[in-house]
Amino acid sequence: MNADVRPKEEYQIEFLADDVMFDPLSLCTEALFTQSDLYYRWQLSAGKVAKHFLVKDGSRNVAYAQCFFTPVRFLGGRGYWYAPYGPVCAVGADRARIIKAVSKAFSVLVSEPATRSAFFRFDFYPAIPQQIVSPTFRFLMDGSLQPRSEWLLALQKDEAGLLEGMHPKARYSIQHAQRKGVSIQIISEKYSDHLETFCALMQQTAQRDGFTPHADAYYQALFSELDRSKQGFLVIGSYVGEPVSVALMLGYGKTATYVFGASSDAHRNVSAPALVQWAAILEAKRCGYAEYSFGGVSSERFPVKTWDGITMFKRRFGGHEQDHSLIVDAVFQPIWYGVFVARKWAKRYLHI
Repeated sequence: MNADVRPKEEYQIEFLADDVMFDPLSLCTEALFTQSDLYYRWQLSAGKVAKHFLVKDGSRNVAYAQCFFTPVRFLGGRGYWYAPYGPVCAVGADRARIIKAVSKAFSVLVSEPATRSAFFRFDFYPAIPQQIVSPTFRFLMDGSLQPRSEWLLALQKDEAGLLEGMHPKARYSIQHAQRKGVSIQIISEKYSDHLETFCALMQQTAQRDGFTPHADAYYQALFSELDRSKQGFLVIGSYVGEPVSVALMLGYGKTATYVFGASSDAHRNVSAPALVQWAAILEAKRCGYAEYSFGGVSSERFPVKTWDGITMFKRRFGGHEQDHSLIVDAVFQPIWYGVFVARKWAKRYLHI
């Protein structure tokens, strides 16, 4: 048989125990924090069911992924597995073969009582080239996913260069907060000592902006993991001795990512959030990160109308937009997946 037409060998899946090396950065140095050990332990502590695995082509590692089970109440006790910004793939990895191997491995787990799954959701990183069309409906890319677009700032410039690259309104807000006497505190240990302050500001922000925050226990699980790993930092901005703005950063690989932020209803005229972001940028640079991620934004390709205000705020600090892959759903139970799609369609277009 001609070598060019010989069938390709299947990739193999190796499920990894929690104490076995899990190293997506060895395949892609830009892998995101949702595939980090900190994120894995945080989700476990928050009550998630999780697995992590390695995809191999013979002796060669082609992808790492950790995935989390999401129960869906209208699927009769079923749910789905989701790998946020994963699997993380090596250069040249065949994504079609990864999908086939993962589907084969997870389809045999479909009857496990605690994790009866209708499908596996892929969120490949690096992103699938835009010319590859996902078979998954766009309306299924809802709030249960990681953002499809994020805003990134390279940190190679010096402080003056970073300021120069900002929108004038961002520079003005930073300077205004400094003139008003907003003070900055960088927390890099004993994070849990500041959990109450963080949760109080999150509650105020959620009520003001009309979204539902996570339960305090979810943030507590994260702070406990930060106490253990020291893989991030917290920036607190205070005015007249009162905390008025916070930004929580997680570091992984080359990138420091702005994961959560909140601000008080009081003293909004002193522009504390702008100074808190600037302090976080400078701290990320001091720690040696090459890139600062502001997290999700609304974009032309992936618009989120309710994010218009926060998107404008983030863009003013300079940087560039990065789009992520369309998702790919590998279906194990077509009937239950059909129920899932129909329910999401009705919620999106019929508002029921």
